[in-house]
Amino acid sequence: MRIHEICKECNVTKKAVEYYEKQGLIKPRYDSSNYRSFNHDDVILIKEIAMLRKLNISIADIKIIIASDDRHEALSNYKMKKELQMQQMRAQYDCLIDFLENGYNLDQAIDTVSRRLDSNMLIKDRLLQAFPGTYGMYLYVHFGRFLNEKLNSDEQKLAYYKMVEFLDHVNEMEFPSGLEQFLTEAFVSMSETDLQQIDDSMNRAVKDYSNFIAENRKSIEEYLAYRNSEEYKSSSVYKMEQLLIEFQQSSGYYDVFIHNLQILSSSYRKYQEQLRQADKEFLNQYPDAENRFGNK
Repeated sequence: MRIHEICKECNVTKKAVEYYEKQGLIKPRYDSSNYRSFNHDDVILIKEIAMLRKLNISIADIKIIIASDDRHEALSNYKMKKELQMQQMRAQYDCLIDFLENGYNLDQAIDTVSRRLDSNMLIKDRLLQAFPGTYGMYLYVHFGRFLNEKLNSDEQKLAYYKMVEFLDHVNEMEFPSGLEQFLTEAFVSMSETDLQQIDDSMNRAVKDYSNFIAENRKSIEEYLAYRNSEEYKSSSVYKMEQLLIEFQQSSGYYDVFIHNLQILSSSYRKYQEQLRQADKEFLNQYPDAENRFGNK
């Protein structure tokens, strides 16, 4: 099937098909004359993509959905994320209306925002507000994927305040100017979907470790060799890693920060269990390796 035929079959434009291919959503075959060739599976996939786009789902989110082993679950996760965003936006809008209707009364607005918005705010967003700047961005990037939930119980609220207290009094992390710029630029350009893709990739690796190693053995060995190079040790990624190691060595990191993070996040508890097993098997195969999967 040629591109004009699949466009007619799926009721999409040629440029849409080309864009989906460019974004890696579809992978048509090319014949000896360099013409695209599509089959029945491509028809189904393009129809699926077009339908999801009509729901205003971003290309990045569609990538996550169609790459999932369980698309129903992936779409359900997307729906829950949208519901949380809509709740937060509704609460923000209501607070804005009250602020205007009460004549820009600051004290009353602060009280209203505290009551209405805090209950709808995700834990990772609370952290970002509590620690503005590079420090907050660093925490958000490293731990935000485990904190996509609200404070739903008194136990979680207490754990959150203990964690914030620790983070507020731990020795300040010194970000070199180049690394600070790197982190800021990465944070600005990184979307929620990017973080979700990272999360999904990490989860797939620790859930099916044996298959991950089999499929990526060459890449892993190349990466381990790269980690021992001077090029890697002068990179921003290496500097970020050293900051994380320094942070982990802080007094109270494990018995305060990690302990309360486990109370706050069921996904982190599950991830830690899977990580320990994957880490053990990884070191059995690569005993000289220093790298690990994810954050400890």
